[in-house]
Amino acid sequence: MSKRSFEDMVLQTNLLFVLNSVLWFVHGFMWTAVCVFVTACASWMYHLHKESHEGYRLLDRVCAVLCFFVTLYSGYPTLSMSGLVILLVVTLLGFEFKRLAHETGSYEGWHTAWHMSVFFGQTVLVLSIESSIV
Repeated sequence: MSKRSFEDMVLQTNLLFVLNSVLWFVHGFMWTAVCVFVTACASWMYHLHKESHEGYRLLDRVCAVLCFFVTLYSGYPTLSMSGLVILLVVTLLGFEFKRLAHETGSYEGWHTAWHMSVFFGQTVLVLSIESSIV
């Protein structure tokens, strides 16, 4: 089974999720941080194996869905209206990137954009906890 190079942007942007995990931890959400970290690891393994390992694909998807709801549950109560609008736009844009990754033949580029949108959305959520800006 072939693997991606560590210079591959899909793998590099996946590391952004570790930063999100640290942000959740710093803000006192240990279990949310663990969830984000485990999801980052599952995603890393899935992408490392060029999206070809069925077990990692399933693990990546289950963790991603669970993580989506756990982080939303953790951050949503403190979101301002502007933060909610930003989050909705980023989420919709992110899912469009994900769709394009699978439909255009440019998986790496669009999936990298997906990773960056998830990172930005997670950052908006966690920073909304102690901020009146987001």
